[in-house]
Amino acid sequence: MVILIPICFLFLWADIFIRNRSKNEDSPLRVSFLYTSIFLGTAITFINETLSLFARLTFNNVAIFWLATIIFAIVWLIKQKQGWKHFKEIIIPELSPFEKFMLSSVIAIVALIGITAVVAPPNTSDAMVYHMSRVMHWIQNKSVKFYPTNILRQLHMNPGAEYIILHLQLLAGGDRFANMVQWFAMTASLIGVSLIAKKLGADRKTQITSVVIAATIPMGILQGSSTQNDYVTTYWTVSFVYFVLSALSPANPARSIPLGLSLGLAILTKATAYIYNAPFALWLLVTALARKRSEFLKLITVICSLILILNSGHYIRNFHFYNNPIGPIEESPASKYTNDILTPASVLSNSLKNISLHLGTPSRAVNRHIEDALRKINATTGLDINDPKTTWPNYKINKMTNHEDKAGNPVHLLLILAAIIFIPLSKKTKDKTQAMLYCSSIVLSFLLFSAILKWQPFHSRLHLPFFVLFAPAIAMIIPGIRYKILTPVLLTLSIPWVLYNSSSPLIGKQNIFSKDRASQYFVTRTELELPYRAAGRYFATESVGIKTVTLKTGINSWEYPLWIILEKMKIDTGEINYPWVSVDDSARELNIQVDPDKKITFKFGPERKMLDR
Repeated sequence: MVILIPICFLFLWADIFIRNRSKNEDSPLRVSFLYTSIFLGTAITFINETLSLFARLTFNNVAIFWLATIIFAIVWLIKQKQGWKHFKEIIIPELSPFEKFMLSSVIAIVALIGITAVVAPPNTSDAMVYHMSRVMHWIQNKSVKFYPTNILRQLHMNPGAEYIILHLQLLAGGDRFANMVQWFAMTASLIGVSLIAKKLGADRKTQITSVVIAATIPMGILQGSSTQNDYVTTYWTVSFVYFVLSALSPANPARSIPLGLSLGLAILTKATAYIYNAPFALWLLVTALARKRSEFLKLITVICSLILILNSGHYIRNFHFYNNPIGPIEESPASKYTNDILTPASVLSNSLKNISLHLGTPSRAVNRHIEDALRKINATTGLDINDPKTTWPNYKINKMTNHEDKAGNPVHLLLILAAIIFIPLSKKTKDKTQAMLYCSSIVLSFLLFSAILKWQPFHSRLHLPFFVLFAPAIAMIIPGIRYKILTPVLLTLSIPWVLYNSSSPLIGKQNIFSKDRASQYFVTRTELELPYRAAGRYFATESVGIKTVTLKTGINSWEYPLWIILEKMKIDTGEINYPWVSVDDSARELNIQVDPDKKITFKFGPERKMLDR
């Protein structure tokens, strides 16, 4: 039944293309792709929230939603009899041999990442702790309402990406396609990047070059086959920025709806979207106010209303539980997300530390030299580089890695610095003022990021939107035919990340084709496989009559693998029932206990080992 989703997307894309083509929309095929994804992202949100009110978020109701949407799309397509002629107007441009090489290389990268996404299961720590676990609770509860748990990230973290995973999980009957949400977001972001480049005045060659630059970002490649949510956030941000540029000049009030929905979906996916998009929203609103006060009021009303409508369910749940619509600012006193001070020195210090996450090399000695240099530079701010007011403990440059939690983008960082310097000098830039404002908005969002959030060693993951948004600006500074040198270099450098994602490698002895799928869930924490397999064996032999499985967990316990075990063992109810218990990180084992009522209790703590039975 999961095939319903791509079928629905294609029919709606065709419908919206016809409508946009008849209105002489610029780049109608690509823009229609954005409209279609925005429409479905919005529809999924509404159907999840509505069905949850009645505890009816089930396979049948979700399947009915997709079937009904397909029927609607087909009927709409049939009624647009005069619009069919526009399909004949789709012209595949005559590409130069090198343009064909660039596009075919990008398609190959996207295809290989897609294969990884389908073959490999979710296996990052965040997926095991909360991304996938919350989806299983929603399916069990038939609702996205909050439920008892000690892993509070399952509750308050923005649920946009998991809302889509939920539909794939229900229709596919498992997590085979869970990674495809990020893969789709990567593919869609590349389309959005090309449109942004066009809005900035780029020709076809430069648009394709911007796609190559975005497609070869190491962190993007690694995240394109995972269940993290950074690429989903990136795509909605790219979509928002494109519609901002479209609404700037000439004035186009009709853009306010997709603009507001894109921003609302970005915020629904990740709270950092407030930061990424704030400068672009400010740019748009200042421009609208300068043009006409009534236009400004209409624009801000529409945008704010759409954000509130899309996020109202999550806001309300968070407010009831935390007295804060966006949730807590910390998981525990030792893991506060936001800075305790805000000064020019703190912004500069955190900016340097964030940039340094992309300077890691394979050599520890070289990394130490870079760290030493950065410590000396940071000392000029008057702040300790490990100041707990701005930094999570133990500042250190990440070694160059193929893991999606900490991978850096060193080459693309250098290209961004070049773009910032040379955009004002570029002869290819038709509207230098707009291009400079565009770059300035990205830089400002990065400074806001550094000003608001405490530095973490995992922040390179959160920097993905900055790198993707800078791709059009980088493409526009490449003089003459030098793009024929840069793009092959970037494509070549991307190969290790495409083929050897350390969590899901396509090659090597432990590649995803040769390794048992059940074992692949534990690739990043191999020491956990034996205890969980022990739990599986226990279920297989002792599960007769068991109706409830109770978990007592720490805040970072790997819960999702137990859902997989329960599913495979076919427990009668498949229910995991959480009692309200205090966080118990004192437990140091996987402890399986069965009480007289045929309930199983699991206890997890920071250290786990298999128990002899």
